[in-house]
Amino acid sequence: MAANHNHAGYIDIYCERLQPGLFDEPLNAISNAAFIIAGLLFYRWYRGSDPMVPWQSGLMVLVGLCSLAFHMMADLPSMFADILSILFFILLHVYLASRRFVPQIGVFGAVVVALVTGAASNAIPPSILMGSAGYFPALLALVIFGLIARNQHREATKSFFIAAGLFVVSLTLRTIDRPLCEAFPLGTHPAWHLLNGMVLFFTAQAVLRGVRK
Repeated sequence: MAANHNHAGYIDIYCERLQPGLFDEPLNAISNAAFIIAGLLFYRWYRGSDPMVPWQSGLMVLVGLCSLAFHMMADLPSMFADILSILFFILLHVYLASRRFVPQIGVFGAVVVALVTGAASNAIPPSILMGSAGYFPALLALVIFGLIARNQHREATKSFFIAAGLFVVSLTLRTIDRPLCEAFPLGTHPAWHLLNGMVLFFTAQAVLRGVRK
């Protein structure tokens, strides 16, 4: 899900980074607090309402920590950790959404839907739209589950659509980060983090709302 441009021993794919070094992407690094805050708030507000809440919260925090590591170290191990943490979040939530909003497909069907979504995300070449195209299957899943839930779980539909709308904006900001480097040297990637913290929160909230009508 991330393009790999490895220059002189480090990965340089974001506008803010100009050289190797732990603190050469300060805004990209600090903005990952959005994921950690989202995870902690989700746990605080919804703990006890469903056994999956700690897992959902934990994955949000993990995404933030892995992304923080990547924006500080800018190497292959941290990049793969970043990709895998996002993939795990997608897999869990597509699986849970399938089980809760389309229960007739069963456990096996939910696993297949989750794996297909994850595979589709990683099958899209990272060169397309600066790597942002790999997130399109996840965006499509948000819209589809929102439509499926609209009759019996209207609050869930609302959360799905809020997440989808925020995701469209954040994907746009992620895509234009490099092209706008000259005009905006700090880059737009920190805004991707800030908005995606909310995307993950509303996605988790939507799935949780499928527990009860």
